[in-house]
Amino acid sequence: WESGAEAAAQVAVSPVLRTVVGGELFDARLRSARLGNHEEKRGALFGEATLGRAGGATLDADVRGDWSSTVDAFVSPSIGVALPVGDALRLRASSGRGYRAPSWTERYYVDPANIGDSTLRAERFSAHEVGMRVTPVRWMWADVALFQRNAQSLIDWARPAGSTATTPWRTMNFASATYRGVEGMLAFPDVGGV
Repeated sequence: WESGAEAAAQVAVSPVLRTVVGGELFDARLRSARLGNHEEKRGALFGEATLGRAGGATLDADVRGDWSSTVDAFVSPSIGVALPVGDALRLRASSGRGYRAPSWTERYYVDPANIGDSTLRAERFSAHEVGMRVTPVRWMWADVALFQRNAQSLIDWARPAGSTATTPWRTMNFASATYRGVEGMLAFPDVGGV
């Protein structure tokens, strides 16, 4: 059984400053032959402020605080900026922190081939991105971004090195990983009415 509620309020402080504040509560209860009987309560408070006008230069600052009855509390700040350069180019950059709590399956699932770990810690990460959108003509735009994500305490199913095929898979926290990449998109909006 899951139940939850979220409330948010948006306030235009001035023509160039907009804010959002809110919170959420979540209650989950599990009764399962494979996972056992468990309960979890979660909550969060969040806020965002955007400085600037649509289509112009903007600065976004966000913060979110999460708590859980089963995982440590965590604060996730982020910041982003967008800057138009003429009519055809828009530059952007962002940076933030976040986390992913282990699922009930990762914590409690047990069968002959898999064993969860109830002591798993949450994954924690920082993410950074720089990108640009180019609109050379009205009917086409291109977007490209470079990103990096640094993660600690990654959660995955693994077997010890050198184990046999009958050794059960276990969930565990790995030390860290860094992901780097390029993302691109080319779009043709409203070409021939499509």
